[in-house]
Amino acid sequence: MIYVHPDRAKRNGRRIEGRFKLGQRVLIIDDLVTSGGSIVETAQVLHDEGLEVKDAIVLIEREEHAHERLRQHGINLASLLNLRAMLNHYMAANVISDEWFRKSMAYLDRKRAP
Repeated sequence: MIYVHPDRAKRNGRRIEGRFKLGQRVLIIDDLVTSGGSIVETAQVLHDEGLEVKDAIVLIEREEHAHERLRQHGINLASLLNLRAMLNHYMAANVISDEWFRKSMAYLDRKRAP
C-alpha cells in the first residue's frame, strides 16, 4: 500500500509514501468521485514516479461523468454505489422527502444529458 501526499514530502523529495517498485501496476482507491479530477492528478503523480495506473475503485460515484473523463486518461472506474441508488434507498427508508427525492433525481437527469 502506498499513499500520495498532496505536497512533496520533505524527507526524500517524493510525493509517494510506502514501498513500491518501478513499473508496478497500482490500483487507486478513493471514497468519492465527482468529475474524476483528483484521480487523474493522483494517477499522474504515480506515473511520474514510474508506476502504472489502469484502474480506480471508489465507494460512491456522484454520476457527473467521471467514468468518461477517466476513460479518456486510460483509467477504468468501478464504484460500489452511485448517487441514484443511494437516493432510492433513502426514499424507500423515509430518510428524505418525496420533494427532495424528485429534485435530486431531476438534477441527476440534467447532469446525464449531453
